[in-house]
Amino acid sequence: MQDLLKYSTFALLSVVLASPLNGVQQRDTFVWGALGDSWASGVSYDGGVSFDGKNTDYDNNKNECLRWKNTYGPLMEANTTWTTKPQDFHLAACAGAFLDNIQQILGYRNPPQMDQVGNPMMLTYQAGANNCGFGTAVAKCLYPLPGLLGYDKPYPDPDGDCAKQVHDTNTYINDMRTDPSYGFHGLYQDEIATVRNVLGHTAVKDNPDFRLYVLGYAHFFNLGSNYCDNLSFAALNANYQPPNVTNQLRTDFNDAITRVNNILRKVVHDVGDPRAKFIDISPAFNGHRFCEDNHNAKDQWFNNDVWLWNLNWPSQDPPTDPLSLAGALIVNGTMPAPVSISSLNGTVGDEMAGARDMAWVMRPFHPKIGGTLAIAEYIMAAAMADKIPGVVGSDSAASPRESTALPATITASPTSSTPHRPYRTHSLLYLSDQTFSH
Repeated sequence: MQDLLKYSTFALLSVVLASPLNGVQQRDTFVWGALGDSWASGVSYDGGVSFDGKNTDYDNNKNECLRWKNTYGPLMEANTTWTTKPQDFHLAACAGAFLDNIQQILGYRNPPQMDQVGNPMMLTYQAGANNCGFGTAVAKCLYPLPGLLGYDKPYPDPDGDCAKQVHDTNTYINDMRTDPSYGFHGLYQDEIATVRNVLGHTAVKDNPDFRLYVLGYAHFFNLGSNYCDNLSFAALNANYQPPNVTNQLRTDFNDAITRVNNILRKVVHDVGDPRAKFIDISPAFNGHRFCEDNHNAKDQWFNNDVWLWNLNWPSQDPPTDPLSLAGALIVNGTMPAPVSISSLNGTVGDEMAGARDMAWVMRPFHPKIGGTLAIAEYIMAAAMADKIPGVVGSDSAASPRESTALPATITASPTSSTPHRPYRTHSLLYLSDQTFSH
């Protein structure tokens, strides 16, 4: 009888230990990952080969994803102040990824991202910009190259390549149809299908403590008439005047980002899963966008207080000397070293254009370390507010599903030699339950 009791106890214990829920509860590490495109992966601009003595690569350019060691995921991984257990972090995001690549390959070089994150307690998700064609719009509108007869028609001339691409981007963003057939829907249907697939993946579907943080994108520009109206980000040429970063162009780009973020909010609401939450990261960039009134034209290339990359020669920190030949695009259509303007081939800012041997060319309009530090703090604040097991504060009472407190002003020192700062307590704005009108 005693032996039978011992056997029964052992059998019961084996069943308990083998249960999936217990496996989550008994973890020795905090497993989490980052999904998405280049805003999540970063753009490692040396590709493992140091052009300037500083290797910016995260994983030896695995699967040609250009993962950057200073994007927000690796910065959080290096910060030990927000978790109670050692982190097991998986950076699955990949530059150039479409929404389909979150769970499928479809001929893409990177394996399905959801197959690379283990059994996570938390995932970040920042994706959809490539589906919208933002990279192409940046290349055609902000960094056009002159042809034999000069630059293309400036925005908003409807015959210009910039206006045509902006139209295509807006058409896709504004299409709210839910027909899953190819060509019969836009961003909303693609996003909600992807988010549902993530939440239903075998790695997370049965874990009630799992959290999916859907991140929006930051607005690129400060608006209003100022010096940017007479400034161009494009390659300068002695014979032609490139198009300027006008207030109308800036306004229309920002408006597109607003609509994308609103769709992501709506997707999180419509999936009806309390484990999914939206984080609006754009407020973190207030005062640090292109064309800020307290900055000047040179600051758009040479000031780390601007948290978005312009077209800079591959340097970790843009030089403070505006005359440095190694700092930015050179007047008269030449670049430092033997790189010509023609070799860029319209790829500036476009991670889909195939210039992966010059990854710094795809870096413009992606966040610098000041921006990625700020994004990291928003995510850590959300994780702690939600009491995710393995995160600091998880042993206290559960938080409400929605927080309406605004984050405190975030300051960062992008040139600091110790970028991984301890977490500073502040509130967070993220939306999950909100009424939307159709």
